[in-house]
Amino acid sequence: LDGNNKVQFVQEGGNLYYQKIVAGTPTTISSDGWNTYLHRFWRIRESGGTIYFETSPDGVSDWVIRATTTNPFAITDLYIQIGGGTYQSETSPGTAIFDNFNVIPSTPKKSSRYKVKTEPAQVIHIPLFVPLFIIIN
Repeated sequence: LDGNNKVQFVQEGGNLYYQKIVAGTPTTISSDGWNTYLHRFWRIRESGGTIYFETSPDGVSDWVIRATTTNPFAITDLYIQIGGGTYQSETSPGTAIFDNFNVIPSTPKKSSRYKVKTEPAQVIHIPLFVPLFIIIN
């Protein structure tokens, strides 16, 4: 919703955290030990007043619900922020790579899944500390 109200995945220090921030107050709903295979794809979805945090090894099947929370705020006009970074100085911080963005529109047409990318697949390489914003109105 905004910087003071959001739900998010955070991968840090060997863990994957499922969090909500409401009125600027962060809450970790749950966490798991980081697994590069099982946590390769992340999904946040809403259904029936509940937010679901899910992961999958292939992004197609085997989605596992890792955490849930009731909607902490109105799920109406949202934006997606994707970024990577460090909270301290690192000699070799690496590169964050983002790929395979999918958006399900509020009124699906013939297909229930629309891919936000062009063919051939484009991978977005972003130096750390440079956030990418995708606005959904």
